Amino acid sequence: MNAILTAATGQEFCRDRKLQIFFKSLKQTGYKDKIIVFTHSMDQDIQDLLTQGYGVELVEIDLTQISQGDYRTIWRDRHLLYHQYLLNKNYEKVLITDSKDVYFQTNPFNNTPKKSFIWLGAEGNIQINSPWNTEDQEKAQHDLIPAYQRDLAQQPILNAGFFMGSRREIQNLCLTIWSQTLRSQQKYTDQAVLNYLYYFLKNDPIYKVHTPQESKWIITGHGIELGWTADQCEWRDNLLYHKTLNQPFAAFHQWDRTPHQREIMIKMGFYVGKTPEPNFPRVCPKSFETVSLKFRKI
Repeated sequence: MNAILTAATGQEFCRDRKLQIFFKSLKQTGYKDKIIVFTHSMDQDIQDLLTQGYGVELVEIDLTQISQGDYRTIWRDRHLLYHQYLLNKNYEKVLITDSKDVYFQTNPFNNTPKKSFIWLGAEGNIQINSPWNTEDQEKAQHDLIPAYQRDLAQQPILNAGFFMGSRREIQNLCLTIWSQTLRSQQKYTDQAVLNYLYYFLKNDPIYKVHTPQESKWIITGHGIELGWTADQCEWRDNLLYHKTLNQPFAAFHQWDRTPHQREIMIKMGFYVGKTPEPNFPRVCPKSFETVSLKFRKI
């Protein structure tokens, strides 16, 4: 059995309509294995929606196990929680992913290796061409002694919000990412950490980087909005296709940053007006069809 691990914390975050698109689109791909959501401060009606409507397993976060007992630090400490959760599990393959900005188009586990592996998704360009990633990396390496600093200018930009692998390899990578976030007082992201680590891991044969230029595994809205991958994709039939391979990408991350967000929300059964409906809609567990709560007249 495979598993998908993600996090959704806080009342506002959990009531965002985009979160439901993650689960609904995933179910529509035919995925039938485990979906585990680490959460805190999720209202009971949303818990019922996810567990009864989508078969999600919720794991309540023990705030004493993360820094300062503050759920707002979950976006760093989630990797520690994932590691601990996987210690006594026997899943075959595990996907670590962001939640509310991922639109699944096909089953992301299709055609994955049977032996030990790690798949990483690239944004479609190199570090030097991204001011945000460059600044993030500078903060991550700020407190390192010169002997351990590395020039990543020509290295591909890896997306820390979506990576997959065999269970033990993912378990170990999660602990490594988390431990590396502790070595500095600077404010930087797990993406900077993953990109730094890859400098040392890239010669390990179990690691494979999927670029949207060559692979249909994942594409990001960030890459599209900056023009890095616009030529590699084509929107048709409410799916984003890899133009050369003529197949839909398995996952469309950060879809809400692109002009396709309206079509995706409508396809998923949501009302979209001039002012988006703020309430989290309910779902019929048997059919997964959206039932509107209350539409506001525009």
